[in-house]
Amino acid sequence: MGRVEGKVALVTGGGSGLGAADCRRLAEEGAKVAVTDVNLEAAQKVADEIGDQAIALRHDVASEEDWKSVLAEVERRFGGLNILVNNAGIVVVADPEETTLEQFRKVQAVMNEGVFLGCKYAIPLIVKSGGGSIINMSSTASHLGYPPFFAYSAAKGAVRSMTKSIAIHCQQKGYGIRCNSVHPASIETPMIQGQWAARAGAGSSGRRSAIGRYRSTQRRRQPHPLPRVRRIAFRHRLGDSDRQRPDHYTCRIKNSHACLFSIERPQSFSVAAGQWQIGRSAHWCLAHRVRGDR
Repeated sequence: MGRVEGKVALVTGGGSGLGAADCRRLAEEGAKVAVTDVNLEAAQKVADEIGDQAIALRHDVASEEDWKSVLAEVERRFGGLNILVNNAGIVVVADPEETTLEQFRKVQAVMNEGVFLGCKYAIPLIVKSGGGSIINMSSTASHLGYPPFFAYSAAKGAVRSMTKSIAIHCQQKGYGIRCNSVHPASIETPMIQGQWAARAGAGSSGRRSAIGRYRSTQRRRQPHPLPRVRRIAFRHRLGDSDRQRPDHYTCRIKNSHACLFSIERPQSFSVAAGQWQIGRSAHWCLAHRVRGDR
């Protein structure tokens, strides 16, 4: 039996990249999966690959009406919802001076308002379904500051803060819903590959130079391969650390070249066990060049 056998999951931006990897892994572990994406053709391809336990739905996460209709369809088809992965996102390469108001608002609509709408409308359905988990994809951009990805960084910072408030809200209401954010560094997805391609050739010289200035400050020159990263994030998302207390959380990382760590109040780390023990904040990053227990 899989770790989420019989559960129902909805993954936004599930047509490609990390979202598609999430959908496949959730299905492997027994979940019924709603693959949603603004690109219905891409979502359908992932759903067809998974099989009968998945459905594909066109979904603009910036649309309030889309959220209502998608959740209604998920309830109709699967009978409820236990897991929401707010993964959909876009990137605009522009620093604070280059970013236009239109670009800024577009990014916030998808990655900030989209997460808000997802949590707002999914919480009642998850409660009705007996509780579950909300996972909001944030980024190291939420706390490190990436000038060439200014609007993206601002949106991810909002996701980080929203997650804290939603987690506390659900705890205070006794909903039986965990809400966590995951903070990856660069992952080699089609969206990121497109930005690397823009830097290498197409696009304005100003944008390429902006990315170059950012990359020159980083110790690592290439993003993590997707297959390696998805295993790490997935272990946390499915709640391998179910033995949690309100003020304590433990996450075990095995067989990986990277490990998860908390930005907020780390208490201890056991190299032998590959284990972080942290305070109440449930915000995670992917650490470059840090091994777990292998």
